[in-house]
Order: sequence, then C-alpha cells, then structure tokens
Amino acid sequence: MGSTMKWYKHDPAAFLEGCIGLNAEERGFYITLLDLLYARAPNGGVIDRLVVDAMACRPQVWRRVKASLIAKGKVRDGPDGLTANRVETTVQTAVKLMSNRTRSGRVSALKRGELNGLGRKSH
Repeated sequence: MGSTMKWYKHDPAAFLEGCIGLNAEERGFYITLLDLLYARAPNGGVIDRLVVDAMACRPQVWRRVKASLIAKGKVRDGPDGLTANRVETTVQTAVKLMSNRTRSGRVSALKRGELNGLGRKSH
C-alpha cells in the first residue's frame, strides 16, 4: 500500500453517535486526529506535536483535551503514537484489501502472459 490512505469512509451518523458526550472542542480535536491518523496510515506516527501543529494550539490545550478523550475511550496513546479504536480496524482492512488486489493483479498478469504465449504458438 502507498505511504498514505487517500480516502476513508466517513459515516456521519456513526460519527455523531460516537461523539455523544464530547463537547465542541473535543469533537474538533477528535475529527482532526482521525484525519491525521488516516492521512499517515498505515505507518502511523501521529504524535502530540503533530496534533498541536494541526490545531494551531498550545501544547497545554492539547494535553488537556487528549486526557479527556483518553478518559472517554476515544483515543489511546501508545509507544508508536496516538491511535483511535476504529482507525486501527479500518487501516488493517484496507491493507489486506490492497494486498489482495495486488496479488490478484499479479495472477491476472501471469494468466494474460500465458494466454498470449499460447496464441503465439498456434500461429
């Protein structure tokens, strides 16, 4: 798969339902974090500094909001950086899909080569 995901499914109803209990500030940070996570997928690497820069805020503001998002179960902070629940699953599915498509493309190319070779032998 390429270095980034260019598109991800955004289900507005699911997002709004998942944001119940988040205030406006938390929602703004949360959707920005999701976009950062998908934009850098599958390699990750979303760290606090990146969120601070993307949101043009002071680090203290992000630390406060991040703590709240973690407490509400929306975000996790691990050794490889930040992540969110559905992002991991979606990225894993996308990586598998791209791998399968690549494999199918290779098989198709081999089959075309075999068929082309058969066509030349019959002339």
